[in-house]
Amino acid sequence: GGGKAGLTPSFELLKDRTGTRELGVTRVFEGWDGVRATYKSPPLAQSMRPVDEARYLHEWRELSRAKEVPTMRSELSPAAQDHVRSSPAADVAAFE
Repeated sequence: GGGKAGLTPSFELLKDRTGTRELGVTRVFEGWDGVRATYKSPPLAQSMRPVDEARYLHEWRELSRAKEVPTMRSELSPAAQDHVRSSPAADVAAFE
């Protein structure tokens, strides 16, 4: 992995998506070269759950929570935020 997954464009043409999860979804993709391809997912009844689903979901939740960045200012009232913005000394005191 080059760590570039976040830079990968979405080639799916959302206007051409049809179907439902229960019956299967047809997706159409088009690359930079103009070549189109269609993918049809199986109906939900034919899908199999992974045997380690609980472990995967636990790990996924932990990773997604790690991306949340708590900010002190978002927890302050609007009046307190205005005070902190107007006073560098108050900003330092708020974090002590």
